[in-house]
Amino acid sequence: GSLSGGSWGGVALVGCGAAIGLGLGSWFARALDAILWGDDVARSVGVDVNRTRIIVLIAATIPAAASVATCGVIGFLGLMAPHIARGIVGPEHRRLLPFSAVIGAGWLLTADLAARLLMAPTELPVGAITSAVGAPFSLDLSAKEENVGLFGFNAEKKLAKGEEQLAKGLRYEARLTFEEVLLRENVEQGI
Repeated sequence: GSLSGGSWGGVALVGCGAAIGLGLGSWFARALDAILWGDDVARSVGVDVNRTRIIVLIAATIPAAASVATCGVIGFLGLMAPHIARGIVGPEHRRLLPFSAVIGAGWLLTADLAARLLMAPTELPVGAITSAVGAPFSLDLSAKEENVGLFGFNAEKKLAKGEEQLAKGLRYEARLTFEEVLLRENVEQGI
């Protein structure tokens, strides 16, 4: 993929796709947060899990399709941005989705700049730059399943920023908001 053949029509297509995707994603942010706790917990708080998954799949497909139609395939961009964003802002989708978009846009611009400058006057494909960084990043994600990491974007963050930390010996995979902690406690106590 490349940004060299960009046009204002392409910008409009990607902008519309991104607006639809972010809009639907934001609309279902609470439901996605509930699904993080598991299907049973999400159903117990009134989330239609199957319907939510289908709509969110469509919401993710629209901007991806618009981007690929405009720029071509640019590997690893959609894999890296959400994982980096989750490591910075935590799992709450209300913050995660827009921050992922900003991280992805910034990474794409950085990769495009590198592709244009590294071998000037010849331009490398942007996908070559994103793949050169994305492949080791992907290996790092796989290694984290074994509690090993190369880049330090470990998803296993404890509660931070003044939120209460539970001392029940539960292991949390990411930062939680206080509301999510209360929801989990209520579900565990059967309230």
